[in-house]
Amino acid sequence: MSASLAVAFFVNGLALGVFFLPRYFKSFSKNMFADLMMKRCCYVIAIYLLMMNAAIMATLATGLSVNDELFRYMWFLGWVGWTSLIVIIVKTLFDMKSLYRKMLFDKRMGGQ
Repeated sequence: MSASLAVAFFVNGLALGVFFLPRYFKSFSKNMFADLMMKRCCYVIAIYLLMMNAAIMATLATGLSVNDELFRYMWFLGWVGWTSLIVIIVKTLFDMKSLYRKMLFDKRMGGQ
């Protein structure tokens, strides 16, 4: 039981570390497209790890009487996680499109 709890805390710490990684570094790459993709991928990985951690917690609580509440929490966290993943992916597509338009405009105006 304590080893499983340690794994859950490790996954939580890893998810929080990956989530705050884009805030810690100003930029990952000089290429603005690659930088945006790497930052958004960090958010996607962190959200997925947090969703996986909910499943680990439900597995840990199999002997407890809070199973129904924990599975409701897991269901809710799953929907929130998948919805936020979809929002991040769609927002990334629109941001990539606006970056591309900005790049074309800058190139047309004589920039590099």
